[in-house]
This record gives sequence, structure tokens and C-alpha cells, in this order.
Amino acid sequence: MEVLGIGLPELVLILVIIFLVLGPKDMASTARRIARTIRSLTQSEFWRATREAWRMAQDIPNELLRETGLEDAQKELNQMGSQLNQWSREVDSTLKAPDANRILPPSQEAAPQAAEAAESQLKPNGANTAPSSRTDE
Repeated sequence: MEVLGIGLPELVLILVIIFLVLGPKDMASTARRIARTIRSLTQSEFWRATREAWRMAQDIPNELLRETGLEDAQKELNQMGSQLNQWSREVDSTLKAPDANRILPPSQEAAPQAAEAAESQLKPNGANTAPSSRTDE
């Protein structure tokens, strides 16, 4: 946990130094005075004006985008970027497994199917496919 870039070990060291310098009695009264000062500062008109100016400064980029119409262009660019990312993933998956996405020419695809169809037509239903040595008289 860090507050204003000060971690827990640094905070403990600061508190120990304050305790050694002020002592337990002065530390409590000093803490009360600091708390009162912070409270009066945050409730002052200066503090309110500063916070309002900060909010307005943060809203300026969004207002400029809205007023100039660039907000729509930004949405379109974001949409195009997501489409490009999707296409990039598809290309990457194709490059990783080229055999899985391979398209065979029609002659190679149809040859095994045609051979199976021809064999099934030659075989009578339920009959043995071995040639018989019997002749009809």
C-alpha cells in the first residue's frame, strides 16, 4: 500500500522519528492542530475553487472532441482497430496451423468420395464380395 509514494516501511520510520522528536504528549496535540488545519483548508472557498478548476481542466479534452466532431472519428478508428486485431488473430491462427486451414483442390477431395461410392454400388446388399467359383448351369 502506497500513499503519495510512501510505503508502509517509510511511514513507520516517519512516525517513529516524530514520536522521538515530539514525545507522546506533544504528538497528540500536534496531530489535533494538523487535523484542524487540514479541515479548515478543505472547507475553505479557495479549496472549492481549486477543485472546480481542476474538474474543468480535466473535462476540456472531452469537450473539445465533442465540439469538433472528432469524437465520432475516434469511435470509428477504435472500431477499425478492433477489426484489424480480429483479422490479425485469424492470420496468426492460420500461420500456426497451415494444414488445418488448407483447401484441397476439387479433384483430390472428390477422389476418395467417388471411390467409396463406386465400391458401394458394386456390392450387393448383404452379399459377400469375394468372387465365387461356382458357375451357373
